[in-house]
Amino acid sequence: MLLSIGLIFCLCTSCAEEEVIIPPAPIKETKAISLLIEIHLAEAAAKSNKIKKDTAITLKYSIEEMYAFIFEKQNVTQDSYEALIDYYSKYPEVYEKVSKQVLEEIETQLKNVK
Repeated sequence: MLLSIGLIFCLCTSCAEEEVIIPPAPIKETKAISLLIEIHLAEAAAKSNKIKKDTAITLKYSIEEMYAFIFEKQNVTQDSYEALIDYYSKYPEVYEKVSKQVLEEIETQLKNVK
């Protein structure tokens, strides 16, 4: 009987979810949000420019130059940005939270433009 209770206890505790410890991101969250906002806006401008190739509107800088400017402005290297993207791929729940904040901020900025 005691052996049965011990076996049941072991089975129940081994099935319990283990707490997942998420290490800190390579870039602090507030900086990552600011960085991702600027990158999303730069990519949107670049895509918009590709759609409107036949118009007189052209971007002054390539997307690569915009990325370099953003990295310099944010004091982030391309390697640390790539490490951040890798981190988010490993911890999508963290990315989901950050992404939600990025989209909310972009929506706020768009409302202020209108």
